[in-house]
Formats: sequence, structure tokens, C-alpha cells
Amino acid sequence: SPTLRYGFVDLDDSVYVTQNPYVKGLSGEGLAWAWSPLSTRASANWHPLTWMSLQLDASLFGGSAAGFHATNLLLHILNALLVFACLRGLTGSVGRSVLVAALFAVHPLHVESVAWVSERKDVLSSFFGLAAIWMYLQHVRRREPGWMFLTAVMLILSLLSKPMLVTLPFVLLLLDFWPLQREEQLAPRERWRFLAREKLPLFVIIVLFSGVTLWAQNAGRAVQTLEQFPLPLRVGNAIVSYVTYLWHMVNPTHLAVYYPHPGKQLSWLLVAGSAVVLAVLTGLAWQQRRPRPYLLMGWLWFLGTLVPVIGLVQVGGQALADRYLYLPLVGPCVALIWLTGDLARERPIRRGLIIAAAVLIAGLAVQARRQVATWENSLALFSRAVQVSPQSEFCWNSLGLSFERVRDYASAEGCYREALKVAPRSLDALCNLAALVQRQGNVDEARNLLEQALEINPKSSQANELRGGVFVAEGDADRAIEFYQRAIQLNPFDASPRENLSSVLRQLGKPEEALEQLKEWLKLDPQNPRVYNSLATVMIDLEQPSEGENLYQRALRMDPKYANARSNLGILKYRMGDYDAAVDQFRLAYKLDPSNTGIMENLSSALIESGLKAAAEDRSLDAKSLLDEAIAINPRNFFAHHRMGRIAVDKGFRDEARRHFEAALSPEMDRQKVKPGDLAVCHHDFGLMLAVQDKV
Repeated sequence: SPTLRYGFVDLDDSVYVTQNPYVKGLSGEGLAWAWSPLSTRASANWHPLTWMSLQLDASLFGGSAAGFHATNLLLHILNALLVFACLRGLTGSVGRSVLVAALFAVHPLHVESVAWVSERKDVLSSFFGLAAIWMYLQHVRRREPGWMFLTAVMLILSLLSKPMLVTLPFVLLLLDFWPLQREEQLAPRERWRFLAREKLPLFVIIVLFSGVTLWAQNAGRAVQTLEQFPLPLRVGNAIVSYVTYLWHMVNPTHLAVYYPHPGKQLSWLLVAGSAVVLAVLTGLAWQQRRPRPYLLMGWLWFLGTLVPVIGLVQVGGQALADRYLYLPLVGPCVALIWLTGDLARERPIRRGLIIAAAVLIAGLAVQARRQVATWENSLALFSRAVQVSPQSEFCWNSLGLSFERVRDYASAEGCYREALKVAPRSLDALCNLAALVQRQGNVDEARNLLEQALEINPKSSQANELRGGVFVAEGDADRAIEFYQRAIQLNPFDASPRENLSSVLRQLGKPEEALEQLKEWLKLDPQNPRVYNSLATVMIDLEQPSEGENLYQRALRMDPKYANARSNLGILKYRMGDYDAAVDQFRLAYKLDPSNTGIMENLSSALIESGLKAAAEDRSLDAKSLLDEAIAINPRNFFAHHRMGRIAVDKGFRDEARRHFEAALSPEMDRQKVKPGDLAVCHHDFGLMLAVQDKV
């Protein structure tokens, strides 16, 4: 699969894997977090088994995205096999079961659930859900109570992975109707009463998990209010979404990661037309319930399994999503394949339909391959999203953030401005654009954008935090502190404003107050290496360098690729006079972040000091090697050329000395940190060398 060559994407993968300190491998602390209510802050869901599976991948594959993609792909393959096994066991038909499983395996609508690492919850939950159906089939066949217990266990595991299959007891009742036809085996008065009573433990389980899910989504602030999405709007969008899903099933060529909710722009004429379509299809399925019961079963499977995500409880700003069809797609596929099989009883027709089915599956596989390509990286993903949904400010914002990740700031700015054309009152677009233009030095525009954002929503934690950053840029630390504190009050669980507030307090010479903020941050996010990096810096301010070094080392144990912590540890070693150790840290930091000019300058300075130390210890080769490296990193470094000139003089290499002295005194050198006295000394050394050379 091409996904094995793909990386992570910006959408949610940072929350689920790349920037989640608890998903670095299986550990006691990580497992405790996965099962605790704290994990709901990350994703607005309580799904501990999903976290555990991602932690296991991190243990097995480290940070390699290929391993995570491989697990998703493996689960999808297992799910396709389970679809076959369940249908084969339920109906006895091998050929039709193979066709349904093949449609399930290659349909483009399933690409999102497999190619997106964050959707591990989807394929994992479905694996246990399908296993529950298989266990239920054994219960019906063997009449042994242990199988019903295992069905309940599989349901619990499914809901611990993703609370999607809360409709499973109803799905089992549909299977009792067809193909198991259990109601015909019972007395008329006892039929459905017995079948429902048999599943009472399952109903209790789904009620409990439904309550937990609503709590988690509310705690994560994911559930939209009735003021934002009134009930009539939700019902109308749900009706349209059902028909849209059907259209995507038969024409999966216009798929994307995000479909924006139409909101008040929803066409009620479209709602009415969609309602007619649903009513007609429901009527036809009901009419055929005796001669063709699979039609009603498949149709109700589709309608029912989508209920938790159809938007009656609106979570997020999307109208629908491809991933929501992962298991609901099975119902229509069963109905279609069994209907086609019944209509093709004659051998010539059957042969033609087999060829048509093969062509259909091959065509879907080709389209799925095209859809997979949109998940190659974040730029491909959101470029496709804005093609499909050009009126979505979310898609433009996400594309802008992806451009920022690759340092294409001009394109990022263009995307944010497009988002504001689509939605002039978009808080995300205003804040993203403000942060970008401020980093580019346009403080005035950043201020204006954030004033607009705060006028729209004075309680936006992000806007208040960014406004504090503008005050920092303007040199007004007191107002910056005021806005950072306001951001903390609005969202006490967000560590970012505490980080920024502690930085301002440090700059004001208040390390004790900065330390208090960092301690609060540590409580919120004890597995974040950035907090230990910041704590180390404050401890050094408090004249506790050994404690600071320990904290830097702890941050680096948590994330060995944390360039800022490596650089800070190098700075500490440099200040302590341990230039060789400083060089080692700066080299590592520079490899991790070669575009960081600050690290480059620090490495150059450490190399010079280490070179001087080597020269003083009569290690001229080491000294020359270190200074050569400093010049290679920054050819415009005055100090490196000056000291190389002096070393060359001492060794009698006068031509080389002349070259370095002339380079040091060239107007092309970087003179920002060069004092007049430094220049005077260089002129003196060069002049002295020339005078001696003339005498010789």
C-alpha cells in the first residue's frame, strides 16, 4: 500500500501521536493516562484501547509513520476477512460474501479510515464490532451462554476503541430478522420480546457508554450548542447527509477530508427532496420485507448505524465524513449483492454479472488508489479539500497551517486571506493570520486583526494570548501579562499562555513568579519536554545551574530530537566554560534544526572558544579543525577568521594568515557583534605580521 510510504498529517495526528507525550511507547504512566479522564482533553473522546494501540505502535516502530500505517492497513484487512466470515456464517453463501467483503476492502470511502493514522479508532472499533457479530452467530448456533458473554466483551472492547457501535444490539436484532430468521422460530407473542430481552446486557452497556461519550465530548468542548445549530437545522442536515452518503457510495469521485456544515445556508428544498428519496427507499424496502428481507435489513443497517454520527448531536463543524461510513457501508453492499444475485438466476445473466462485478471492484480499487494519493502529506490532503469545499474556511485555514509547516509563508498568508474572504468573522483565520504577520514583523496588522477577533469573541483564549504576544512585541510587558492571565482564566487547561507568561516574567527579572506558572504547566502536562526545558532556564536564572542541567537532560530523555533543549544545554555548558561539551550539544542541535541561525551562531562561537582552548593547550591541529568548522558554518564570522589568522602566524603559515586577516577585515564580514576594540586588535595583529614579514 502507498500509505506505508506516507508520513503523518497535520490534522489530529499531532494530538494522537507526534506531539502527544503519552504516545511514546507502552509505559505505566502512559497507560494510566489512557484510562484516566485526562485523556479526554486531547481528543474529546474516551477511547483508552485506541491510545493503547498507538502506544504499542510507538514501542514497536518508534516515530516511524510507516509502522502506524501498517497497523491500520492490517486491521482493515482483518475487518474485510471478518465481513466475509460473518456473512458466510450468517447466510451460507460464499460467492456473495466474497463480493461484499471485496467491496468493503476497496471502496474509496474507506480510504480515510485506513490512510489516516488518527482514525485508528475507526478500524480498531470495527474489528471488535465485527468480532462481536461473529460471537453472536456462535451463540445462536450453539446455544451456549458463554458466546453471549463474549459478544458483550467484544462490544465493550469496540466501545473502548471508539463509541460508534452503540447501535450494535439493534444490528443484532436486524440479523435476527434476516438472515437468521429467528423470529419465525418463536411464538408470535414472544418473538421480539424474547430477542430483545436476550440482549438486555448489551443495551445496558450501550447506555453506560453513551453517557460517558456525551460527558467526554462536552468536557472536550466538542459538542455544539442548540444556539449554534438549532434542532431543525440538525434534522435537516441529517436528512440531506443520508442521501449524500448514498451518492458518495455510488459515485466516490468527489471525496475530501472535510465537508463543512451548511448552517443557515441549508436549502430546505434540498431537505424536502432528500426526505422524499429516503421515504421512497424505506417504503420499497418495507414492501419487499417478505420476498427480499435483505433489502430491509441492509437499509436499516445503513440508517441505524449512522445515527450516532448523523449530526443530531453535533460534534465539530462538519456536515458529514467519509470515515463515518466504515461499517454502515456493509448494509447497502449486502442489499445490492443479494438483490443482484436473486435477479441473476439464469447462468448467462449470472456470468455477465460476475464480469460486471469484477469490473466494478477493479474500478473502485483504481479510484481508491487515487484517493489514497490525497493522503500523501498535509499539503496534498488540504489542497484536495479546498478543491472539493472551496467555501470552507476550515479547509483554507488547514492548508495555510500546512504551508507554514514547510515555511512557505507567502502561500500560508494567501490561504488565511482566502479563509477570511469565505468567512470574514472566522476566529481561526484572524488568529492564524495575526500570528503569521506578527512573526514577519507586521505588528500593526497583527494588532488590528486581533482586535477584530476579540470584538467577535472577547472570551477567545487564543485571541487573548496572541494579543499578549503583540504587547510583548510593542514592549508593553504589563499589558502582555494582563492578556496572558486572561487567556489562562478563559482556558485553564491550555499550557501555551502559561508558557508565554513565564517567559515575560523571566524577562522582567521575576524568575520566582515564572517558576509558579511553570509548576502549574507541569501539573497540566507532566510528559511535555518543553515544560522541563523552560523550568531548566528558570532554575539557571535562580542560580541553580546543576538543577537546570538535570532538567535539560530530562527534556532530552523524553525527546532526543528536541533542538531547543539541546541548544540551551549547549549555552549552559558554554557559560560554564566547558566549550567541548557545548560544541557537542550545538552540533546535535544544528543537525536537528539547520535553519536556526541562533544555533548556528552559538555553534560557531563554541567552536572558536574550543579552538582557542586547543591552541592554548598546544593542540594546533584540533584548534585549526575546530575553527575551520566554525568558518564552514558561517564564512562571514569575524572572530573565527581573526583567530585562524593568529594561529596561522604562530605556525609560520603567513599566506594563510594573510588570507584570514584580510577576510576578517573585509566589509563583507558580519560586524553586528564586533566591537571597535576587536577591530583594532585585528588590525594590530595583521600589521604586526606584515611588519615582521617585511623584516624577513
